[in-house]
Parts: sequence; C-alpha cells; structure tokens
Amino acid sequence: MRYTLKLTAISAILVALFTIGCSSTSKPPTSSSDPSSTSELAALLLKKAQSSPSGAAEQYYIDAADLFLGNEQAEESLAAISHINYATLPLALKYRYLLIFAKAHVSLEDPEQALEALSGSRFNISALASSLSIEEQLTVDQLRAHAYDKANRHFEAARERIFFSGLLSTEDLRLNEEKIWAGLQRIALTALQDTPQQQASLELNGWIQLAILAKSNTYDIDAQLRSLSIWLESWPSHPAAQNLPPRLSIMSNLHEFRPKHIALLLPLSGQFSAHAGAIRNGFLANYYLSQSRNNPTPILHIYNTESSDKSFMEVYIEASSSGADLIIGPLKKENVAQLETIESLPVPTLSLNYGPEARVANNPNLTEFGLSPEDETLQIALKAFSDGHDKAAILYPDNSWGYRLAQSFSEQWQAIGGEVLTQEGFPVKNNYGPSLKALLNIPESESRATRIKQTLNEPIKFTARRRKDIDFIAMLALPNQAKQLKPGLAFYFAADIPLYSTSHIHSTVPTHYKNNNDLNGIQFCDIPWILEPHSDVQKELDSAWSKRNQRSERLYALGADAFHLSAWLPIMKKAPSIWIVGQTGRLQLLSNQRIQRALPWAIMKNGKASDISPPLLNEL
Repeated sequence: MRYTLKLTAISAILVALFTIGCSSTSKPPTSSSDPSSTSELAALLLKKAQSSPSGAAEQYYIDAADLFLGNEQAEESLAAISHINYATLPLALKYRYLLIFAKAHVSLEDPEQALEALSGSRFNISALASSLSIEEQLTVDQLRAHAYDKANRHFEAARERIFFSGLLSTEDLRLNEEKIWAGLQRIALTALQDTPQQQASLELNGWIQLAILAKSNTYDIDAQLRSLSIWLESWPSHPAAQNLPPRLSIMSNLHEFRPKHIALLLPLSGQFSAHAGAIRNGFLANYYLSQSRNNPTPILHIYNTESSDKSFMEVYIEASSSGADLIIGPLKKENVAQLETIESLPVPTLSLNYGPEARVANNPNLTEFGLSPEDETLQIALKAFSDGHDKAAILYPDNSWGYRLAQSFSEQWQAIGGEVLTQEGFPVKNNYGPSLKALLNIPESESRATRIKQTLNEPIKFTARRRKDIDFIAMLALPNQAKQLKPGLAFYFAADIPLYSTSHIHSTVPTHYKNNNDLNGIQFCDIPWILEPHSDVQKELDSAWSKRNQRSERLYALGADAFHLSAWLPIMKKAPSIWIVGQTGRLQLLSNQRIQRALPWAIMKNGKASDISPPLLNEL
C-alpha cells in the first residue's frame, strides 16, 4: 500500500521530522506520493535513529521501515528494523514491528517467515495478542490468513478467515468469503476429498463440500447443478448458501438462459470438409452423451457454410431466422472476419476461429473460440516465468507461421518482465546448423579463435564456446524439425539449456512414439484430450467413430468443447473471471470476447508425454 500526501517533498520531510521529534506517537509517518521523496524521508529517519538514544531510536527505525514498506522496498524495510531489539520494545512498537516484519516477508515471497512471526513463539505472539485492541487483533488475523494463502496453505487460510469472520462488517464479510472460496478453489480435488471432517469446523466443512462439487463433474454442468441443489438442501444456513460464489449462483439459474435451439455452421464440403467433419463429430459425441444422461438437450440443426447456391452470410441469416438462440460457427477465418464487420449480430454466436482482433469488441453477440497457438506461446511464457527464468532465446521456422509464434511469445514474455536475448529463424527443410550457431553466438567464438591463431601465427587447440547467458529456449517447431534441432543444440554444447515448446512437437499418432526419443527432455503443453485421455466424451466418440483420423484429435476436442461452452457461455459472460475445465484446456472469457485456453504441461520421456502437470492460469 502506498501512502499519499499533497505536500512538496521538502515540506513532507520537515513536517514528518518535526512531528517525530516533538511527539511520542507510535503511528507511522505519511509519505509523499513521489517514491524518491519517500526514500529520502526514510533515509533521514534512519540517520536520525543512528544519532538518537535508545527509546527514541526505535521509533525512528520503525517509522523508516514503514515508509520503505509503503514504497514497496521490503528489503530496506527489514534492514531498518534489524537494528532493533524486539524484546525491549514497548507494546505499541512491538505491534508495528510485527506487522512490518510479516508484511515484508510476504512481499519477498517468504510467507513461512511471516507465519512464524504471526503464529509461533519467535515474537511471543500469544503474550502480545492479549494487549491488543480488537481492531489490532483483527489486523494480525487477516495478515496471518493472507500469509497462509501466499504459502499455498489454503486450508489453514480458510480456517483462519472463518475464525475472525464474526468481527467483520457486512461488506468486509463478503470479501472475506470470496477469499475463502478463492483459496479452496486452488486446492486439488483429491486433497479436498481427503480432508478429515473432524479437522474442520462445521462451517469449513460446508465450504469444503461446496468446493468439492464445484471441482467434480467438470464436463457435465447438469450433474454439477444437481449436486448444488443437494448441497443447498443440506446446508441451508451456511454463509455460502446465502451468498453463493458467482459461478454457482449463475449456474443455479441455468434453465433461464441456456440455449434451447443451436445452429452449427461448418464448411462440410470443399477444402476444409475434413476439419469440419472432425469438429462436427466431436460436437455430436458430447451432444449425445448429454442426451444419454437425460440432461436438457437443445434442438440441433447443422448447416453447410459451403453451399453451392448460397453465400456464407445467406446461410448465417437462414440459421439466425430459424429460431436458433445460439449459433456455433463459422470455422473459416474469412467468415469470422465477415461477422466482425456487422455492428450487431441478431443471435449470440460462438465462432470456431478468430478474425482481426481489433474489431472483436464491436460485436457484443460474437464470442470467438478456437485452437489459437498464441494461447500456447503464452503458456510457455508463464511456465518459464514460474520456473524462475529471466532470459530467453527463441528458435522458430523461417516462415509466416513461425514468425507469428515468435512475435507472440516475444511480446508475452516481455509483458511479464522477461528479456529476449536473441531469436533465430531456421530453414523449414534445409540444414539447421547455421541457425543454431547464430542463436548460440558460436560464430563469435570461432572468429575469436581465428584472430588468436593469426596473432600467434601457430596452430592452437580450440573448442567452440556458446554464449552462457541464455536461461531457456522457446523452440517453436514441428516434430520432424524438433527431432533435428534438439540433437543439433547438443552438438553445439547447449544440451543443458531447458527447452519449452508448444503442442506442435507432439504427434497424436501412437505409431510415431517410437521415433520420438530425440525429443526427450523437451517440456511442452498440450490439450487435456491428448495428455489426459479416456474422458466420457472420448468414450462416446470411440463407440461411434472407432476408426477416426488420429491426426484430427485436437479438432474432435474443439467440437466437444463447442457443445460444452453452449451451456457455460452465458455464465462466463456474467462471471468473466472464472475458468472452466474443457477438453482443449482451462477456458476463460477475456474482455475482448475471446476464449483463452490454459493447457496442462508434460515432458517428453521415451518418446511419450510424461509427468503431466496442471496448466498455469494467467494470474502472474
């Protein structure tokens, strides 16, 4: 939190020092909104502390630490209070010292240190608590809950929040409940199910059961709705029953806005007919699975957008006039672009591809969804950032597709604070050696050796050296390219650099696995349909189309999710921050009316995807 004061920097410093020197108050000084002025004031306070006797010096150190903390200088804040003997402080300063210590460690991503201070014997918190006012105790409790959440100890955070909830105002109580729910949503379903009920209060048990149902039946919204009805009957006086989390609250009224008539628009003839057929079959597999479960199933009409006697817009108008309350499609990018030019579409429409991004927001009834590779380059950026990397190199095929992905990753990586050191395009089919050497700056090493030989005028032993400042490589390549690039990197002394890639390196044809050993060690993202198979909708598809094209698996998943989204889309529009589980990834509706996907991660071992881990949501 940054403090603000409408004074000049010099006036702020003089007033603060005068106030501190003439008063025994234990309240923190107020900083200027100018960070340099804040640091200057804090530095003066430290100087004053160093020349003051014990008893007054502690006040100055703590005031300086408060200023540093408000200016997001956590390390400097801790350095200021390191001069203080906590045990000899008066109670009022002990309280401020404790808050500074805990907040600074949370800010420095060390919440366990904060919890040790707020919960353990390090600062004798139990003795201090008895001297605090209710308001001060509540501040400590809330900070402790926040530290638990930062430490990914969400169960303890929820228990703490329930403990002090009775002290909160109505508005703060709602915010506290939102934090309880957000924390529990971050706990894995198996961990929630394994929580012993005797370890939780009655209220916490209610929250846990609600979180379990929200994480169960993730591909079947009607099953979730039935579970929610049972929960509401079992927990009528629970706080969450009076104020359901947004997603569940909207879902409880699903019958009011779910589509009753869907028109599916696909190019079922012509160049894209095979792609369209796979999407249609994935859609129908999920449609008939829902029908077999006796769920409310909409009327469905399928239209061919490549009709010989009608334009695409004529087909669209026919579908929108047929009584459909949701249109799914089109698939072709140029058809999506046509819809984007229309100021107001007559029917809510979920396209299966993307048009020019700048024009999306003009159409409140148009939502765009597809297998965007930009979703995957964002996943690489988030994964590399989560793994602690800073400096990236980009390796991409020297064509329009490769350049598009390289540019996407570069922008996303730099947006979250990373640095792109170098990027290099490689020929699509020819020798990759020169591109790899350029990426690793090996020509400079060779030139240096040549200069030395010329200077000495005699042979020397020489081993080329690569640059050492690359943390990881974003390798944007197809399987056959990656199979040559990875050994090539090893040849040029870069076998130890982590490699991250998109789903494009991962073939969906099982017979290719035996030829994938050259990909071992590459980390990549892919859709749940591929990495976590055997879902009910896949079984439904297997029974109907057992000899389907294995190269089209991602398109089947796209079709399955198109039906999945038909019920979820109204909920996502009313609660846009939510993520839902889909066959093509975790799905979220962005403000530009596009569906963003977050994909699970795997590492290639023995030619197969191994060590599957959850997707990284865009919350960094």
